[in-house]
Amino acid sequence: MRVGALFLMLMLMEAGIAGAYTVTVDGDPSDWPSELDIQNSGISPGESGYVNGVWVFQDLSGDLNQYGDDNPGYDIKYFMITFDDTYAFFLMVLNSPAVFDSPDSPLVIIALGNEQYQGGKNVFDPAIYVGSDSQWSTGSQVQTSKVWQREIVVNLSRISGNSIVSGSNAAFWVYNSVSEGNVNSSNDLAAVNYDNGVVELRVRRDELYLQPGSGVSSFYPYALIANRTWYGTEWYRQYYYLAMDVMSNVTTDDEMGDGKIDYSPAVDVSQVPFFGGDLSRAALVVLLVVGAVLLFGRR
Repeated sequence: MRVGALFLMLMLMEAGIAGAYTVTVDGDPSDWPSELDIQNSGISPGESGYVNGVWVFQDLSGDLNQYGDDNPGYDIKYFMITFDDTYAFFLMVLNSPAVFDSPDSPLVIIALGNEQYQGGKNVFDPAIYVGSDSQWSTGSQVQTSKVWQREIVVNLSRISGNSIVSGSNAAFWVYNSVSEGNVNSSNDLAAVNYDNGVVELRVRRDELYLQPGSGVSSFYPYALIANRTWYGTEWYRQYYYLAMDVMSNVTTDDEMGDGKIDYSPAVDVSQVPFFGGDLSRAALVVLLVVGAVLLFGRR
């Protein structure tokens, strides 16, 4: 009995030491699974899976769509999601760095939907149209096959140099497609590192319908990065893509062949907890106390 209790305590202590941390949003991806971790997990390009409490998608390499100019920096390498008790964390890693702080810089868009909540949109906001010289329908908006309720937008043209910005401003916001308004707060953070092609985000879970106790067991994300330009006047502009890469198990050209993004894999909420939030630490303490009672209590 005592040997078993001691073994239980040691395992719990090891788990607590190994996993009692959370993501620091600073543009440094070292808090997340490494490339070696992903390789060892067996996740191949075009596939997703779970690595150490993180949902990981490995995108295809060189699958972005371009209109003329060479934009190698707009190629997603990895997209990751995890939670603690309060926040959802997102990481987008690009295959190569790119210069983003210019008027035609891209948007990073992450749209989240789930089956438990009704309503939403299947076109992105701000509305962006496909290029006039593309093989897609001229002037049509990019759509998603399912509706989504929340959209996280990072406007990289508003972020100059390696920076960390708070939410609810022109550079970084969370959009509610049901009530059609922004819902994020200054507690949300976006970190951009142009040197290593990283966009790292922190968003409150309750802003995404994903707070503990919400009843949401899974959700489906859409993710893309798109370079853009515009035509029109100061009062009426339409933005269209110069280069775009979407999270998909096929190339962006194939994914967008019908003008829609169909790929939206399910993320199991129970599989993406960092073992570092208050609730997790409290559970660990309770289990350690039980182990101590079993170890040192009377037979």
